[in-house]
Amino acid sequence: LVEEATYTVVQGETVLTTTAVDCYELTGLTAATSYPAGTFTIISDCDETLVANVPAFTTLCDDITALPWSEDFEGFDANTVPMCWDNSASTSYISATSSSPNCIWGVVTVNDNKMIKMENYWAQSGTALINTPTIVLPAEGAYQLTFDYAHNATCGAFAVKVSTDNGTTFTELASYTQGSGTSHTEPGDFTPASISLTDYAGESIILQFFANANYGNGAIFVDNVAVTEIEMPTLSMDIVGHK
Repeated sequence: LVEEATYTVVQGETVLTTTAVDCYELTGLTAATSYPAGTFTIISDCDETLVANVPAFTTLCDDITALPWSEDFEGFDANTVPMCWDNSASTSYISATSSSPNCIWGVVTVNDNKMIKMENYWAQSGTALINTPTIVLPAEGAYQLTFDYAHNATCGAFAVKVSTDNGTTFTELASYTQGSGTSHTEPGDFTPASISLTDYAGESIILQFFANANYGNGAIFVDNVAVTEIEMPTLSMDIVGHK
């Protein structure tokens, strides 16, 4: 008689399930969360020996559906790409002498304030871009993107783009030229920017910050990114009757 093998899936000291199948779907996980190796283990019930530690993994990000949405990057570690943001489509790469592997749009701390930066000083020639999470705009209403930027890089204008096809193609919304600074460590004064997104009401969009890095001087700094509904003015009038 051959006994059917069963397995127990454990999280810490909590038994999640006992199953005879070789594929089990974990449920109740938190979106955009990294789970270290060993958070979950699989144990054979035949001899109660450890079969495997589940490798480290990160759950997928939820779409942003609640507005207003804002990101000041304070919740992320420096020298990382912000969780749920994506710079992997960049063709630029980092100089081997750089100590900042996140130069192609990553989180930095300047004067105790976190922001994202494209460090043109270390970024080799190529596209340097970073995409936001997917943002779902309601069908009714008027919307805008706002952010603060300091453009100190000698790489030409940087652009903000939008995609409505899950990042396959992007359309330019606006571009911004270099200011007077050339520092790659200090942003100096930030400039506020605002872009209407009203034409994309009812769409799921991805926003992109885009530059053509050229291993020159300076950097581009971006902070306080937000998508909000624009409050439209109301018009009131008195109706006067005439005989």
